[in-house]
Amino acid sequence: MKLLKNLLPLLLAMAIPAGSLIAQCATFSTADKGEEAKTNHVLYRDLVKQKNYQEAFPLWEKAYSVAPAADGQRNFHYKDGRLIYKAKFEMATDAAEKKSYADMVVKLYDEEMECYPKLGGRDRIGYLNGRKGYDMFYIFNSDYVATLAALSKSIEASGNDSEYIVLAPYATITVYNYTNKLVDKDGARAAYKLLNEIADHNIANNEKLADYYKSAKASVNAEFAKIEANIFDCDYFRPKLVERYKADPDNRENYRAVYAEMIQRGCDKEDPILKEILSKDASFIASEKARIKEEFAQNNPGVMAKRLYDSGDYDAAIAKYQEAISGTTESDKISKYNYSIANIKHRKKKDYSGARSYYLKAAEANSGWGDPYMKIGEMYAASASSCGKDAFSKAAAICAAMDMWGKAKSIDSSVAGKANQLIGRYSQYLPAKEDAHMRSVSEGQSYKVGCWIQTTTRIRLK
Repeated sequence: MKLLKNLLPLLLAMAIPAGSLIAQCATFSTADKGEEAKTNHVLYRDLVKQKNYQEAFPLWEKAYSVAPAADGQRNFHYKDGRLIYKAKFEMATDAAEKKSYADMVVKLYDEEMECYPKLGGRDRIGYLNGRKGYDMFYIFNSDYVATLAALSKSIEASGNDSEYIVLAPYATITVYNYTNKLVDKDGARAAYKLLNEIADHNIANNEKLADYYKSAKASVNAEFAKIEANIFDCDYFRPKLVERYKADPDNRENYRAVYAEMIQRGCDKEDPILKEILSKDASFIASEKARIKEEFAQNNPGVMAKRLYDSGDYDAAIAKYQEAISGTTESDKISKYNYSIANIKHRKKKDYSGARSYYLKAAEANSGWGDPYMKIGEMYAASASSCGKDAFSKAAAICAAMDMWGKAKSIDSSVAGKANQLIGRYSQYLPAKEDAHMRSVSEGQSYKVGCWIQTTTRIRLK
């Protein structure tokens, strides 16, 4: 298959001298001591059938060494030799020994391909390379270059008749090679296309093994899922995403997720499906705003504020929380609403000064609550890099942050763990002793932090 040739360069085959090939393919009738080899063949075959590989080995070795190709009609010596050496491999504990057994199994595959490229009228190069690659991948953990070479030769020779067992290891090695920059996007995509074509052909035409090819295809695609976002474009993802959208087209969470992923995958914003989703979402937003307006007079302003927040209308949410505050005398609600306003100014609007004002109001309404001070400390720490003209004045903001965290844990034990964690984390950013010395500032001395913070802190040094 031409496509396969573009994936990875095939390894150059070693030239085998003619005399060596003749000896390698010697049979009982062409080899010296052929009758003796035939006797050893009969004896070892019975032992192999009993899986008594240990006793079979010396007899097999004698038969194989004289007549590797047995009777010239059957591949017993290569096939049985592989069984014996695989058993040796499993039993061995020494790495060098295991490698020698693995190398022998590969050698027996290669010799069989030389001596029995066809058997029973059927080409066997693809089959034998596939089995060799399978053993190298799953049993011997062989080098990926050599393993992929065997699998590639198998698919090149067998095409759509490739065994299902070669598909998953081919995919695994391809994904590994792409991840390690050993194959480019085009090569990875070509491998994906090739493997899926083989699987799909057999799922449709190989009734006996269709389920095995389905399983192999699932394994292939599970491997490629690891890199699909990097190697495929909109054309690959679009059919699946459109199908997901059409399965539940009125579910806003569903269609917004589909829209986001199609954009992420590089789909054109003029795509009809994307335009349809945008139009649908605009209609939803309009109707939702109308519903919120309708409920405005009926609902508790605090509840309404939360709904406005969830819809992303933060200014309206702040106004509604302020209305809720003016309409209640319950200190816990006043604290909660002030905290909510502070959170919006802090997280959504980055208005740290305004946020601090409302965090302090929240703390005032609930004197045992430490979280508002924790948040003020977080804002101080986040502003350190911009609050000052030099390293010392910037680091002083961390001291102010620690003041807040210290206060928080002193009044609320539930935040003590987090406060200690933050204090420990930010200790490395405290003012340096040499910077303090240059300022004639000593540890424990009061110092006013600049920028929006505008508070006096006690200097701590690292």
